[in-house]
Amino acid sequence: MIERGTEYLNALPADRVLAMRFESIIASPEEEMSRLINFLGADFVNARWLHEVSALPRSRPPSWTRLSPERHARLAAACAPGQEILGYDNGARR
Repeated sequence: MIERGTEYLNALPADRVLAMRFESIIASPEEEMSRLINFLGADFVNARWLHEVSALPRSRPPSWTRLSPERHARLAAACAPGQEILGYDNGARR
């Protein structure tokens, strides 16, 4: 799905696509939501919304760390192609 989706997104003009990473939203929610608002346009600027939505993201420990080594290996293998496309360093995992 990631491969198909990125093919479609890559075909669009760059100014029509905003890439956002979950990790960045967790680390800097107000900054990332500001990027979203700026991408959408001036009509969407709303300081109250920005303040409220920036308080929502919460960091949680990843659930994949509770998987058995076998299940983790299968999950990692299944996710590797998509993670590579998205620019994740698979060597940094577990």
